[in-house]
Amino acid sequence: MPRRAAEIKLATIEHDTLQARAYDELRNALMSGAMRPGHVLSYRSLAKALGTSPMPVRDAVRRLITERALEARPNRAIVVPQLTREQIEEIYKIRISLEGLAASEAAKHVT
Repeated sequence: MPRRAAEIKLATIEHDTLQARAYDELRNALMSGAMRPGHVLSYRSLAKALGTSPMPVRDAVRRLITERALEARPNRAIVVPQLTREQIEEIYKIRISLEGLAASEAAKHVT
């Protein structure tokens, strides 16, 4: 008797939307320092750099604005935010705590 498709074990297929790929590219550019604090961007220039239409870029930028990785300006410009000294110190404190915890947990599993 033939098996139904739902009964067959198959690996799921990963598929990224154009918006997700634009988001990943922009996020990586921010994290790598390719876009410096104070850098002014436009939807059109980002779309051109990514080789896409502006729509996936708009969606990706909205997500990054929500995450506070980018700031929206009234003139439709997008700006890479400048961090205050307090924000940088807070990030360092969090990273030191997390990295210390990660090292401690990893050491427990060393053979």
